[in-house]
Amino acid sequence: MDDPMQYFEGSSMVGNTPTGACSRPERVWARLQAGPLAAIVEELIQGLSDQRYAPTTQMNLARAAVRLGGWMLAENLILDNLDQVCVMRMVQEDNARAPKHCSANQNVSAVFRFLNETGDLRPERVIHTELRPAQACLDAWVQYLEVEQGQGASWLGKARKVGEAFFKLIEGPSGELCWERVDVAVANDFLQRAVAGYSSSTAQSTAALLRGFLSWAAANGWVNSGVAFGVLSPRRIRSDLPKGLNSSEVAALKSAVDLQSRTGRRDMAVIVMLARLGVRAGEVAGLTLEDINWRDPSLQALRL
Repeated sequence: MDDPMQYFEGSSMVGNTPTGACSRPERVWARLQAGPLAAIVEELIQGLSDQRYAPTTQMNLARAAVRLGGWMLAENLILDNLDQVCVMRMVQEDNARAPKHCSANQNVSAVFRFLNETGDLRPERVIHTELRPAQACLDAWVQYLEVEQGQGASWLGKARKVGEAFFKLIEGPSGELCWERVDVAVANDFLQRAVAGYSSSTAQSTAALLRGFLSWAAANGWVNSGVAFGVLSPRRIRSDLPKGLNSSEVAALKSAVDLQSRTGRRDMAVIVMLARLGVRAGEVAGLTLEDINWRDPSLQALRL
């Protein structure tokens, strides 16, 4: 699934961007087997096209539908057997097997909502069993996220993971929930341990889920409303910031330039502007002769 255009036939291309690829669903087809969702792919694309979604968005969601259909085919599932539990299991297993699919699998939640709106999903199974208070409370919160906030399967899966871990802190020996244990210190200590070793973006989403859960609990009268506001926001870390060249590296660049050629003299000018004047690469690339004030040696009207 490396090439997104493998899902589309009969579409025109400009660079790597499909133009009008999804305007006629009869011209669009998934080359890879979409299994039980083969017909749904056409219906999904037509609906997205009618709602004026961008071609790239249509393509991404079609890929997600094909991914889900291929998984159903491998699991010998038919459309009548598909429900939220199946979708969440597919997303979790695919994320564990191929972490690079995590962002792509977020589109599966949009496909899931589409199937729900069209009535193609099986109603949630009702199992009449006595749930532990923690499980019942967690189910109620996840249902709130899905129904009231419209969250998708990926986010709901993360919510369950955070909720299950947090309930272990406040569940008593008999299964009762000890909400009186919950305060700002407990919440932040839980957050610090939950995000240890994870990326900044994962820490941010975990904090948002915890804050949302505590706000929901406060609305139900179980904790003080101030607890949610006291949850800290993990620091955003940019580990990929570019590093500038040191003086010896700049000197090496200059010495490699052939000043006897016109191209070499141009390259030297570029290096000097970047290293000495601090001009950005995009500005240098867009620089023209009209931008140079020859009487008063300066650069004007630099454009990106």
